[in-house]
Amino acid sequence: FIWFKEWTGRETFTSKGALRASVKVREDLPPLICLNTHLQCDPGDHPTEIRIAQLQSIRDELVGDLTNFIFCGDLNICARNEPKSYQRILDLFSPVRDLLLEETAGQNPAERPVTNPNDKKPDESLDYALLRAPETCPASSAGFWDYRKGSAQVEKIPASDAKWGVRDGCISDHFGVSFTLEFRKSQ
Repeated sequence: FIWFKEWTGRETFTSKGALRASVKVREDLPPLICLNTHLQCDPGDHPTEIRIAQLQSIRDELVGDLTNFIFCGDLNICARNEPKSYQRILDLFSPVRDLLLEETAGQNPAERPVTNPNDKKPDESLDYALLRAPETCPASSAGFWDYRKGSAQVEKIPASDAKWGVRDGCISDHFGVSFTLEFRKSQ
């Protein structure tokens, strides 16, 4: 886990960062490396620059030389409306694949599915599943975690009880992004 050193506005009073987890799926497979975060959400001063700095911290402190990982979270950068900032995300973690974009919109970020509909910006797409995986399995490895084509989608996850502070019958103001990863063994 890393704590972010960059923030602005009300987020000065929060403790945000990013998590790197090594998930043992089965004894005979290498662990699945998962990164997760929730970047700066308060507008404050220069929020996009703060988010990019937070992403750089994740890359520098958690990614290193990893060749196979999944990076998920609310990045608070809209692929649909902030194409330059969206491209900076991809460039920082290159080579990565945006699973939701790949599955639903081809390569056009302006058509990426909405994950955070709201009154002010009804077309926001802020939530991501970014995968770094080799195109083919290196001969020196047992295999790698890869995306199961056809599995990425936006999910409106219903809440079963209003006591959890849910709005509109959903757990979050954002929709979930679901996908399936599978292990591809070397040939």
